[in-house]
Amino acid sequence: MFFIICFILSGCTKIPDVSTQYYLTKSTLRLDVSRALTCSSGGQIEITDAVSPVIVNSADLGARREFDLQKLKSTFTDPSVTVKFYDDGRLQSINATQTGTAKQIIESSLSLVNTIGLTGTPKSALPGDIPPCDYIEKHGSKGILTLQYSESMNVPGAGKQVLKPVGVSKIYHNYLSRLIGEEFGSVHAHIDRSDLTRLSHPVEIGSEDKSDYLWARQLTKVRIRIHTDKKDEKIWNGSVLMALPGNDYKIPIPRRPAFGKQEFQVAFSESGSLSTLKYASESGTADAISITESTVGELQGPSAADQANALKAEADLIKQRERLAICRANPSECN
Repeated sequence: MFFIICFILSGCTKIPDVSTQYYLTKSTLRLDVSRALTCSSGGQIEITDAVSPVIVNSADLGARREFDLQKLKSTFTDPSVTVKFYDDGRLQSINATQTGTAKQIIESSLSLVNTIGLTGTPKSALPGDIPPCDYIEKHGSKGILTLQYSESMNVPGAGKQVLKPVGVSKIYHNYLSRLIGEEFGSVHAHIDRSDLTRLSHPVEIGSEDKSDYLWARQLTKVRIRIHTDKKDEKIWNGSVLMALPGNDYKIPIPRRPAFGKQEFQVAFSESGSLSTLKYASESGTADAISITESTVGELQGPSAADQANALKAEADLIKQRERLAICRANPSECN
């Protein structure tokens, strides 16, 4: 969804003497972890993990910027100006014909299997308790008990942040933690300030440039490590791209050419990253800016078809993860 302000100018029509306001983008991160538990015929618990980083982009109400439409008057003659906004007030495009979607999960590694060996009767067992494997069989489906953990992350954060079990998983987690102990620990994520890497700005402006400009916000790479309390048990290592304060930059609005026509197009993806930037002039003069093509290329996102295929692949991964858990626990039942 987006709003559009459109001015078609010709003859005596003029750009109105008004300005419009827009917001830069900010991102929030939630981590969802799914742990599938099954028991082998030898009484060992096999755990397979899946991690889903969930990024939500919205308007940063503390980063409001102003755009004076009169700035276009000094640049274009007889202009047709289209300004588009996302429905929360973020700038989507000016005179742009296309937009893109930034890739926001850029690398990951999935820890497929962790094993917990069970020996004897747990010291913390109470009267009426049933063994962990019997509990998994009783409350699971087809021998698999899936626990869900979720938490909104503080980014930038400092140190360990615990992912809490949600819904009925609270009951399952507390029961198994009491019986199994440290071998079945809490799930937590590490996001330190040192894990933040600001991507370079896609537009570079010379120190002598006197252009009018728009404000934009480049993405920041955030490294995430997910562990349990069990020593050396790593569930997931990966990175996401987020719009965070402190990585803002300027996009120049071109000056009027000496003669000929001039075109200016800019568009932002839903993540706030620059997806389209075009300066074209028939005057033969060039604007004093450069575009870092490698950075723009890095942020060009997948098409709708690519995203649909990615979702299908994720669903297939979950299905195969559960099949793997059954096969490892009981090879005779693998099909």
